[in-house]
Amino acid sequence: MNGAGIAVSHDYKWYVVHTKPRSELRAKRELTNQGYKSYLPEIQRLRLEKGREYIVKEPLFPRYLFIRLSRVRSRWNPIRSTRGVRGLVAFGDSAPVPISDRIVDTVMDGCRRREVEPRVKCGDRVRIMASDRREPDAATFWGQLASLDGEGRAVVLMTLLGRRHEIQIATDRLALT
Repeated sequence: MNGAGIAVSHDYKWYVVHTKPRSELRAKRELTNQGYKSYLPEIQRLRLEKGREYIVKEPLFPRYLFIRLSRVRSRWNPIRSTRGVRGLVAFGDSAPVPISDRIVDTVMDGCRRREVEPRVKCGDRVRIMASDRREPDAATFWGQLASLDGEGRAVVLMTLLGRRHEIQIATDRLALT
């Protein structure tokens, strides 16, 4: 309680930081150096350059990251002048809006689960998994990997109803059989 007998909340909440283009990592590093708790959701992607595959980490939400702040205890002014930061996300002229812990927890959990499968190469027999891997009875199909485009998509040859078909699919839905 404060001096007037009013309860004061010291709860920390998550807020969204808008960063400058391609400055998410720099903004996170600078905020951490200033003592703020921040979280940059990243995913692994397969990148194809000059015929070689590379696994790279990329921000899940380009130009955005999360920061944990208290309305009472946190210093808010230095955030705007932090290198790589444009500001905190707000709607109109209002104060920054907190987001639910559950939303950030769900994003964190999703980023932990989404890992690049053991890599496949053209000609490999692959399994195509359902879009929701948590669904136990989801249908699974098999095919032969025909090509990768390096942007997270693949072409798989499948035999359906006695004919071969080329199917375009996200690489994160493929696994070796």
